[in-house]
Amino acid sequence: MPIRKSSRSTPASYLGWIGDPLVPVTVRRVSHETGNHVLWVTVDISPDTVAGRYEGTVRIECKGAATIELPMALTVHDFALPEFSPFEADMGEFHIYKNAPTRAVVADYHDVHTKQDLQKLANAYFEEMARNKFTPKNVALFSEIGMKWSPPPEGYNVDKPGNYFRLYDWDFTQFNKQLDYFINRLKVNQVTIYHTNPMISNVFVHLPGEQRKQFQRSAPRQTLPMGWQTFREATYVRYG
Repeated sequence: MPIRKSSRSTPASYLGWIGDPLVPVTVRRVSHETGNHVLWVTVDISPDTVAGRYEGTVRIECKGAATIELPMALTVHDFALPEFSPFEADMGEFHIYKNAPTRAVVADYHDVHTKQDLQKLANAYFEEMARNKFTPKNVALFSEIGMKWSPPPEGYNVDKPGNYFRLYDWDFTQFNKQLDYFINRLKVNQVTIYHTNPMISNVFVHLPGEQRKQFQRSAPRQTLPMGWQTFREATYVRYG
C-alpha cells in the first residue's frame, strides 16, 4: 500500500510503498507501468478440518499473458480456536473523528467529511480489529438509535407529579443490525454500554436534538454511542 502522508503518532517518517498483510482483499487492476506488486494470500481453515499437511496450487489468470500456477502447502494442527475468544479486550479505537487541535486524526487522514463516510470508515476499522481479535471499545458507536422525546407537560423547572420528559418511538433497527453482525458473525465478546448515574452526575445527556448537516468533530460527549452527539445537536438536561 502507498504511504503518501506521514502520521504524527509514529516516530518514523516514511513515504513510499510498504507491505501490509492486513489490507482486505479487493479487486485491483495492475499493469506493466505500475511495476511489481506483492500478492497476499489468505487461507481460511474450517474448525473441523483434520490435522495434517495439505498441498494445492494457487492459479493466477491474466489477460494477455500466460496463466501462472504456484504450488502451496500448509500444515493444519490438531486444535481449533474457540468460537468466542476468552480474551476480553477493550482496545479503544473510537476516536475516529475526535478533535485533536495539535494533530490530524483518523478521519482527516482518510479525508472523511460526511456522516455516511464516517460510519463506513469506522466500520472498516472495527471489522479489521474484530477479525484480528483486537476488540474495539464500542462497535455501535456510530449506529443511531431512533427516538423521540417531549418536554415536561408543566414546563421546565416545575416540580409536580408526572412532570417528566417522555421518551417514545424507539427504533433499534440499525443498532441491533450492527451488534448482530459484530457479535454473531465476527465474534466480538464485549461491548461497552454507556449510561448516566444520577448518584454522581446531575446532567442527563441522552436527548437527541435536530439532525446536523455535518457530523460534529468535537462533540462534548464523544464517548456516547448511538451517534446522538455526533450527528445531532446536543440536548442536555440538568436536574437536582
